[in-house]
Parts: sequence; structure tokens; C-alpha cells
Amino acid sequence: MIREDFLHYLWKHKMFNSLDLISFSGKSIQILDVGLPNYNSGPDFFNAKIKIDNQLWAGNVEIHVKSSDWYVHNHEQDSAYSSIILHVVWENDINVFREDSSVIETLELKKYINDKILSSYQKLFTKKETWINCEKNISILNNFLKVLV
Repeated sequence: MIREDFLHYLWKHKMFNSLDLISFSGKSIQILDVGLPNYNSGPDFFNAKIKIDNQLWAGNVEIHVKSSDWYVHNHEQDSAYSSIILHVVWENDINVFREDSSVIETLELKKYINDKILSSYQKLFTKKETWINCEKNISILNNFLKVLV
């Protein structure tokens, strides 16, 4: 199961194939700036700059595991989310609209994540028989680094 904080991390560090991004409605997306993370209430990232079908947008980005979480969180009724320029989701399971009923472009991120990154994430959160997660990888560390630890 993908967690929202993982999606925030991927977005913040642009850890996905950002070439040839296509919105769920078929529009091209070019990310010029992912924006600044918001650790308080309101949209997840402020002041992003995104080109959608050659139209430059500046505004906020909201991130969810499923697009339907938009309605679970009642964002359609909250004016703080009226400036969302892109809804980034793991799975697009429903169309999303702003408070004024205008559609929000949605980027389904799972199509653009490297399998290696996803595999590493899943290994991290899978129940293990080891004492610490990196236990089996300790042998690849330089002996000098082992002494420092």
C-alpha cells in the first residue's frame, strides 16, 4: 500500500520520470517547479510552476493516494483549494472538481515511478525477520565507515 507521505517525497524530490508526462485527460505536463512543501493545513505544495498543454500555471499542488480522497477530505467545499493547478495521485479513481465546479488536471504518478524506487519502498515497509532493515547490506560498506559508526 502506497502512503501519501511517500508521494510527497517523490514529488518534492522529483523522483519520477518527468519527461512526457500526460494528465489523466490527455494533456501534456511539464513541471518547472514542484513548489514549496506546506506542513500546515491547506494545499500540500505552494507556488508550483507547471506548464499544461503550453499554458503556464502558477499555483498550488495537492497530493493524494486516490483522487477520491479529494472528496473524503472535503476539499471541494474549501476555498483554500480553489487555487490547485494540479492534483497528483497514485491512482485516479474519480474526476475531481474545484469549489466552482471547474475540473482539476490530474497526474497519475504510478505510471512514472521507477520500479527500483518502488521496490525499495515496498521492502522498507514489509515485515522483516531482521533486526534492522539494512542488516543484509552492511557487508557492502567500506570498513572505514563501519569503524566510524
